[in-house]
Amino acid sequence: MSKTVLIRSRDGKQEERVSWNDLNATFSRNFQISSSFELSFTMTYSSEFTNVYNLAKEKAFVIYAGEAYVIQQISPVANSAGLLQKQITANHVVLDKLKNLRIDTNPESTTTNNSGDSSSDTADDDTSGTTVVTKPTDQVQTYSFESQLKRFFDNNDQGISYALHGSFPDLDIQASDGTALDFLSSNASSYGAVYVPHGNTLDIYNYSTIERKTDKTFRYLSDMTEASVSVDVNDLINTRQVYAGKMETTTTIVNGADSGPVSKDAIGFQSYVRQFVGKPYVWSGNTPSGWDCSGFVAYVYNHFGIAMHQPTTYEETQGTVVGPPYQTGDMLFWGSRGSTTHVALALNSIQMIMAANESQGTIIENINAWPPSFGVRNAQMYSMVGSGNGTSSEDSSTTTTTADYYQIKFEYRDEESIATYGLHRGSPLILDSVYDDDNARKAARLQTQSNPSVSLSLQLTGEDGQLGDAIYAIVPEMNISTYVMLVGISGNDLAFNSGANIELTFNNNNDALKDVNHALFQDIHELKNSFNSVNNQIANLGSRNENHFGHIVITQKEASEIEQYVDKQRQDSGG
Repeated sequence: MSKTVLIRSRDGKQEERVSWNDLNATFSRNFQISSSFELSFTMTYSSEFTNVYNLAKEKAFVIYAGEAYVIQQISPVANSAGLLQKQITANHVVLDKLKNLRIDTNPESTTTNNSGDSSSDTADDDTSGTTVVTKPTDQVQTYSFESQLKRFFDNNDQGISYALHGSFPDLDIQASDGTALDFLSSNASSYGAVYVPHGNTLDIYNYSTIERKTDKTFRYLSDMTEASVSVDVNDLINTRQVYAGKMETTTTIVNGADSGPVSKDAIGFQSYVRQFVGKPYVWSGNTPSGWDCSGFVAYVYNHFGIAMHQPTTYEETQGTVVGPPYQTGDMLFWGSRGSTTHVALALNSIQMIMAANESQGTIIENINAWPPSFGVRNAQMYSMVGSGNGTSSEDSSTTTTTADYYQIKFEYRDEESIATYGLHRGSPLILDSVYDDDNARKAARLQTQSNPSVSLSLQLTGEDGQLGDAIYAIVPEMNISTYVMLVGISGNDLAFNSGANIELTFNNNNDALKDVNHALFQDIHELKNSFNSVNNQIANLGSRNENHFGHIVITQKEASEIEQYVDKQRQDSGG
């Protein structure tokens, strides 16, 4: 069945077919993921097409390929032949209706702020007069993507709906005043989401769900038609430290002392070691100018007259193995006995102090934030601080210490990227308000560009595609061998003009897709020009036509790379 374009009246009572000659000469699509879904064509007045010409009015419908579009612009067209013509521009009906789904604050409403439950943990430890309060420092309410979409779509009067494909993180984003289109334009990228309208439904995908692998291959050869390739590795990162869920611990010690002689009891021990918070971490160091974990423990123990030296495998033998609850002065170890990798000192049953790493230095952290494998209680230390009933001076005083730490800590690594491009270490990713491990790991993936950004623009004759199609791009000159996904289509429909030039825009960069917005894609040629400016790595190829998507012989190495990539994608998607 051949394609047609119809003009339908706003009330749906009239419908007429647009002239095929007009479509053959002037029809154009501009479809861009998460952005423009626009049609344009020029209509010519004639006796045969008088009705359809007059029916094409503002806000009338254009029906194309089973989808409805709303006429947004009508412009007169000047021509030398004296013909009466007008240019029609129409946007997909779903995007038009999204502007009518609004959230607006009642200006007469009264808002009462209630801090609510602070979600803090307060405990008195085994040391008399010590109070420990732990609370999130940046905890905010998080919302699912769907919960915010429901605020716009539930019970709407526009007859449209949405469908989610794939999983999305919970974020501290709440829909506020404005339209559903405003919300999606501003926030879909934060959720790692892209969207495409179909019928009266807005289909919303994560990147891996919308991508459809094909068996088509693009090989960058000197005899291909007009094409451009842009590669950018300036922002490539494949490993970084991630810190999420910021917590604050406030410790108040009554009858402690910050100065004067340090007593050999629990309060004296705590007062003494707290002064070292912030001291630098230096591998194999053992003084306040710089120490590692075992060096710090040895320094403190020696100060209290207990012979101790590095490393952790020695220190773990200097006492009796104990489990929680730990007591002041206990040594806390990570790893198996005989091969431990880290050590800290228990301040009390709740907190520990340690030389953590080069980026953090010496810190105080809650024990339950990173539980040790086991503890060791030294008899000499326990005889001094175990009772917890000593005092450090005759003068009563109160000492309050505040320390910050992160509940969630891990190293993000893309092993495939490291193997391919070498190690590219990035700055730490700080996610203060993310308190869920799964969401932290999703955010790390979304916010880390671990592969070169490859943008491919093809001008094809007699070739077409569908948004989301992924082809395998081989660019030996740039050491590129990767899948790229179709994110933009511009040009006529081959059903109207079989020899039309179609411009297809591909990208492999999830972050690039997230940054798609209406301004960027108002014109596909603006996008192409932006590619030209990335690194001036565009190559203009010869003019001989060739079927890029035809059967192309590739090397055994390239075939192996494709197979490995596909296998990894299946594993990542759980397929």
